[in-house]
Amino acid sequence: MIYHVSHERNVFPELGIPSDEKVVAHALPKIEVALQVTEQQLAHGKNYLVGTELTLADFYLLPCTYSFSFAPEAKAMYLRFRAFNAWRERMEALPAVKSFAPRCRRVRQSNTRANGLSHIGRNTEKKENSMCKLALIFLAVSLTPVPASAQPNIKPRCPAGYDFVGTYCQNISTGDVVLAN
Repeated sequence: MIYHVSHERNVFPELGIPSDEKVVAHALPKIEVALQVTEQQLAHGKNYLVGTELTLADFYLLPCTYSFSFAPEAKAMYLRFRAFNAWRERMEALPAVKSFAPRCRRVRQSNTRANGLSHIGRNTEKKENSMCKLALIFLAVSLTPVPASAQPNIKPRCPAGYDFVGTYCQNISTGDVVLAN
């Protein structure tokens, strides 16, 4: 759902396409629930989503939440989630994350300093800022997993005792269902 709001608020306006307010209205309550779950997951007081160690889960969530942060709705929503905000600050302080978008930070800071006043290069900075937003959104989309069952050249793998049925793995004796790898 963050993906949808990010596109409606960040990508489509840059392309001259008006935002679909119905899409935004539909997604916002679901984003709220996702942030509540994330906040609850971080309630353990450790630095990262799964505990004390940085994992792929942290890197998976960061681009989505970063691109959503440009939407006005995010600014109000994010204020209510203290553990989530602390996690984002830790993640954005990581050297790997810092090195990914130093130019984006510089553009955002100069736009903030401008406070809407006209100055030389404003259009260039606006375009650079838009490109940074788009790059981060595309990064988030590229991290979205594609199930093995949707990839034509990859045969899905099921855990021992499970058989592949359609798009999932099912334990024939218990009826339990899991997603294929």
